[in-house]
Amino acid sequence: VAAEACIIEDNFIQMMGQAGDETKSDLQFNGTGIGNTVCRYNFIARGWVNGASGMEAKDLYGVMCLDIGFNTVSDCRESQIEISTVSESQAIDAGSELDVVVTVHHNILYNTIQQMEWANSGQWSWAGQGGPDDAIELKMFAPSTAFVYNNTANRNRGEFLEHNNDADTICRNNIATNSYSQEDYDFRGTLQPDVDFSLSFGNSQPEIIMDIASGPFSAIDDPLYVNADNDDYALSAGSPAIDAGEVNPIDFQLFFAGDAPDIGAIEFGVADFETSVNKRAEKKIVATDFVLHQNYPNPFN
Repeated sequence: VAAEACIIEDNFIQMMGQAGDETKSDLQFNGTGIGNTVCRYNFIARGWVNGASGMEAKDLYGVMCLDIGFNTVSDCRESQIEISTVSESQAIDAGSELDVVVTVHHNILYNTIQQMEWANSGQWSWAGQGGPDDAIELKMFAPSTAFVYNNTANRNRGEFLEHNNDADTICRNNIATNSYSQEDYDFRGTLQPDVDFSLSFGNSQPEIIMDIASGPFSAIDDPLYVNADNDDYALSAGSPAIDAGEVNPIDFQLFFAGDAPDIGAIEFGVADFETSVNKRAEKKIVATDFVLHQNYPNPFN
């Protein structure tokens, strides 16, 4: 994708990449050319067969905003969402500057039970880049900023969020569950974590949201998904995530029912949110045959 500004929405992308080529993400942005971009309501699945990440915004710089929201990304070979910037000195050397703002919100990021069974059957090598990785991986340099809020992530091999380098990153209202080799968050470099109003549960390594670096309103508890085995991540009645989120996190205005927003990507008891889950599930149906017909009249005659 290369555009001054664009909206990318309502796409169904599946099994991208080429055999032996592990660099091709399903939806990829490169460099400074993308401008202010919104990426929303997309369904991306099974990039893990040959490709890399589900959504990747790579080596960003300049003055721009990138909004990634209300997407479903599953079964990618590397991270479900990966975002990186160049360093400030590299941006200056390119005759530009580094003022990138990224928002990642209301995304459902997961690996399916079937993929886990296949990966654990001995047919997959976990060495190197083999196998799925983090739900969200950020490689951003200051003075860029990332806001990560109201996402739901389940059954990723790596962390819900891994952040390298030193860009300010603020996390609110996220659910991170059942990572099968790592913890919920992994902050590296000189970054000071800012995580609160978040819920973690069932991760194979100790969750860090209760560490001193995190705020006082996070918890380790079962979010009570409706049916995680069938990839339905709506909340059941009685979920500790209901009405437990921060109102207007980081000054973003959220629509919610009840006394406060729910933690996670799907607001409990709201028809539009429930419908979006059903539509996402319906998009998992894969065409097995197609026919191309001659368009009539021929526009080139």
